[in-house]
Amino acid sequence: MKPRSLENSIQTNVLCIIALALFILPVLPCYAAALPTMHDKGVIAVSINPDPDVYPSLNAWLHSRKVAFITGTFPEVPGLIFDVCAYEAGGGSIIPDLIGVSVPGDNTIVTRHSIRENPGLIHVTTFTAEPGAVDVVAHLELDPEIDPDKAVLPKEVGYPNMCWALQRSTNFVGGGDPINPETVENYPDWISRCFLFTDKKVSFLDKLDRPKTNEVPEDDFRNMPGGWSMHYIGVWQKPGPQWWPNTSADRYNLPLVGAVSRDGKYLTALVCKSSTYVAQAWHTCLHHGQQWEPADAPLLERTWRMKLYAMENNPDALLVRVKKDFPGIEKLQEKRVE
Repeated sequence: MKPRSLENSIQTNVLCIIALALFILPVLPCYAAALPTMHDKGVIAVSINPDPDVYPSLNAWLHSRKVAFITGTFPEVPGLIFDVCAYEAGGGSIIPDLIGVSVPGDNTIVTRHSIRENPGLIHVTTFTAEPGAVDVVAHLELDPEIDPDKAVLPKEVGYPNMCWALQRSTNFVGGGDPINPETVENYPDWISRCFLFTDKKVSFLDKLDRPKTNEVPEDDFRNMPGGWSMHYIGVWQKPGPQWWPNTSADRYNLPLVGAVSRDGKYLTALVCKSSTYVAQAWHTCLHHGQQWEPADAPLLERTWRMKLYAMENNPDALLVRVKKDFPGIEKLQEKRVE
């Protein structure tokens, strides 16, 4: 199948500001060479936010011809800005290539990606801003250029690596310095404010087991005394050599990883019920290893979902909302294995 070019196939339906008028363009060709790739100059889509005092604001910008970032801010949490890479080339089990961005409704941005490993399938990701959260849901579609009667679907499709970067968040990054958040002085501060829910309830990551990572040399400063980048698994998952060398011996009770702001007033947390692991990594980012669900459903009926929350620093209130949004998530720990 001939690869699509971004020029010919990116569908944006973007919000463009021309003078004082707003126009919705059905198709806007975008050229990586013509558009700057920095977030403040390369914006290609802006969510329609009817109430910025209530809903997070979202926009999409090009990092490269094949990679988009979705950026968001929360009105009630100052100093927090996320840049979601859709998608990173490494870490996932499939590599999606951007073919389109659209704004189909209020508080929503949708990205469409082809999948290198599975030509003929389109990976569709919907970002929806809610009060205090951004919900992300993905599903698969057949490429409209493929005859559905001739399509041969794979039995399984892997997951893409979605990176939630927070290094521009002045109230969350180490040292409060987005320019140098990953220095010897600043990055441990970020680790010390990242947390999981374990048997001890809220557990900050600097107090948990941190083996060295093989991502850098053993004597690298990012391995002193333990790895700066760390993976975690749930109590329902069996520890062992099948995991990364930098997988902590401490396991979580909920597939949730978060961070408290530098001033202690706010928190943000990333949740994915189907996650096989969570990761606190550099560069000041959070990850999940999401899986398609239900596993026994037809391929085109499966979805994966994750959600970023931002709120006052109230872990109990966070748990109430997470359990409401992800029914049964607290029951995962009942399948504990040793």
